[in-house]
Amino acid sequence: MWGPHDHAKLTALHPRHADRIVQTGSPRVDLWRPELADFYASHDLPGLDPQRPFILVAHQAAIVMDHNPFWQRIADQRPQYFRGDGDAHEWGWYRRCVGEVRYLEHLVPAIRAVGRANPDAQLVIRPHPLDAPGAWEALVGTVPNVIVAREGSASAWLRRAALVVHNGSTIGFEAATSGVPLVSFQPVDDRDGYVSNQLGRPARSREELVALVHTALHEGSPDGGWHSPGGVLEERLGALAGPLAANRIVDEWERIAPSVRDAQPFDAVRSHVVAEARRAAGGARIAVRAGARRPGFVTGHKFTELRSEQVLGTAEDLWRALGRFERVRIVRRGRRLVEVAPR
Repeated sequence: MWGPHDHAKLTALHPRHADRIVQTGSPRVDLWRPELADFYASHDLPGLDPQRPFILVAHQAAIVMDHNPFWQRIADQRPQYFRGDGDAHEWGWYRRCVGEVRYLEHLVPAIRAVGRANPDAQLVIRPHPLDAPGAWEALVGTVPNVIVAREGSASAWLRRAALVVHNGSTIGFEAATSGVPLVSFQPVDDRDGYVSNQLGRPARSREELVALVHTALHEGSPDGGWHSPGGVLEERLGALAGPLAANRIVDEWERIAPSVRDAQPFDAVRSHVVAEARRAAGGARIAVRAGARRPGFVTGHKFTELRSEQVLGTAEDLWRALGRFERVRIVRRGRRLVEVAPR
């Protein structure tokens, strides 16, 4: 489990198996911890002037920013997911779309206002991976110091930002864990249910956001009251100090695992062939059951495939940041398969 919240919920659901549910933290959160800042040190930030500070605006996925028009998304969902006029799932898409438009109605002019109020700084918009190319440029228009940045890791941008502005994004948890100043921009109440909006300082209006950006650029510091210690962060994420969650998980595996000294060696090449065959068979079953995609529908991917050089670059970043794994060999075996073994 990531933290006390997850652990308490799952043990309550499965009390007979409570001894099998272990709170370890998450390896994803390991990469957010302050002591792993060096992991991102070599990452490039394209289009950025390194001599000028920047504010990072992280966007959580909006239906209206997707590659597909709203009506096309509804048409694509109907055959598999909608079960008639009484199905609340169908009409929930309409409410979500309205909420996103209401939020963007406030966010877009706020971005322009922040950019114009801070001409010596840069304002970086980090779209959600499912946002269509060109969408943000079309909405914001031309503001000289506003940059739309899709390349590279969002974490690399976050680590060097003077301030992060978000609404309902996981990046709020990341900023709070990393110690980067954070503002939750909440001009409308449609998105108040997101847990990450409880982190950082709230801004309910464009004027409040402009004032907090000024504070971060000219008065604030990373430990200047931007985050509330404990609370939601520790409840949800748990292990934020001491051994990394990855180490805790491996410790649990070793505690419960039988000896593997006599086990057969892992055949990575064969596993790749089997995985690809299963992928093809599964895709065929889905196509038969659901039918073809609606004409013109664009399937977006939140996580793109990693190139081989990115896999090796990540390994090098881990070696440098942790001072570990120099004797580990990492080889990419397929689109989704990476072999890790002693060198």
